[in-house]
Amino acid sequence: MKYAVKLRRLCECVGVVQGVNSTRIEKQMVIKNEDYYDQNAFDYDFKGERELEVESGINDLYGEFSLEEGDVVINNRLQLAAIVSRRNSGKVNSLNFTKVTFNGGLDKKYFIYIFNEHKDVKRQKNREAQGTGMLSAAPRLSIKALGELVIPVPPLEEQEKIGEVYFESLKLKNKLNRYGQLIEKLTTGLLEERLQGM
Repeated sequence: MKYAVKLRRLCECVGVVQGVNSTRIEKQMVIKNEDYYDQNAFDYDFKGERELEVESGINDLYGEFSLEEGDVVINNRLQLAAIVSRRNSGKVNSLNFTKVTFNGGLDKKYFIYIFNEHKDVKRQKNREAQGTGMLSAAPRLSIKALGELVIPVPPLEEQEKIGEVYFESLKLKNKLNRYGQLIEKLTTGLLEERLQGM
């Protein structure tokens, strides 16, 4: 089936909200360290193992500063996006992460595929990050540069299909990785037992 793919700047499709400065927000309220959305929270959400979730997130103690289940966040250091899980719902979005807001023209899962995997978008992110002139090992994209990324935008129905296929492939990849780790652990255990039995 043929369909038109439009090229659009990211700022035309989504909004972005920079995380809060911890010193600024802590003047208004007391926030425990474990209530911030951090690298561990992002790693959990990035793996996307939703079916394994049993914990519920923090209650919405921090109002407008809180992330909700289903929000999309960008890790500013890694330049990767993930969907916030139930486990991390209610955590405060820190400066290390940018929240993406959707107005209905872009599917969340499609956005994550495009932002994380699409070769042209990766090339643009690398070019913009290098252009910042920062000497750090992981230069960050500015909010302006993020908005200027050009992405392909097919019809919403096609975006949903692409997003679903991408997420199903990630689930399969995670399961295969776990399976590989179990096989390695089993093999190592058996070989060590054999050596001890000699």
